[in-house]
Parts: sequence; C-alpha cells; structure tokens
Amino acid sequence: MSTRSRIARRLADGRYCSIYCHFDGDLVGNVLQEHYPTEDDAEFIMKRGDMSCITKDSFDAYRDRGEPWSKIRPRNSDDLQGLIALAWETGAEYIHYWQDGCWQTISMWGPQS
Repeated sequence: MSTRSRIARRLADGRYCSIYCHFDGDLVGNVLQEHYPTEDDAEFIMKRGDMSCITKDSFDAYRDRGEPWSKIRPRNSDDLQGLIALAWETGAEYIHYWQDGCWQTISMWGPQS
C-alpha cells in the first residue's frame, strides 16, 4: 500500500507549486531535509512533475515513463489552504513544502510537525 504526498514550493507571490508523490509520503520529508536541503533543490524537484517516489539518489518521475506532461505537470494553489484542498483531492496523506528556507510537513491526519 502506498502513502501518498504532495511536494510543494512556496513561490515569491505567495502561491504554491506542487507535485504528487505516490510512495513513502511518510518518509519523503526526511529525504527532502537530508538530501535536498536548498531552494534550488525544491525548484528542481518541481520541474520533474508528478512522481512515483523520491529517494536520496533518484527520482522515479512519471515523465521518464512517457506520461503526458499535461497530466503530470506541477499544479499551482493560491495559498496554503488551496494546497491542502488539492492534497485532499489527490489522496495525499502528507504535504512536504519548501517555505521560509526549509522543508515543512503537514500530516493530513494530525497536527503539523
């Protein structure tokens, strides 16, 4: 069974750009903090589009499997509430987002960590 998440980056205008990540949503936050610790990393991840999983060494991005970009491209949300609504729509159990110089996590089932 998969633990889905959204990985996001807060943009300069206050909106959020996010992608879907299918596996290991409960572990993705640690991977991001330890192996992708910069805003440049967050921007690079968004450019990959939706993915199956992310590890310290690689991305399993759907675009590398030939999925149409129109279906797997990053999606924008107007604010954090919009990002949370999008996470619910896509079945995400976690949101991992870059904001204020670090990765932050929201568990859809409990308090923020």
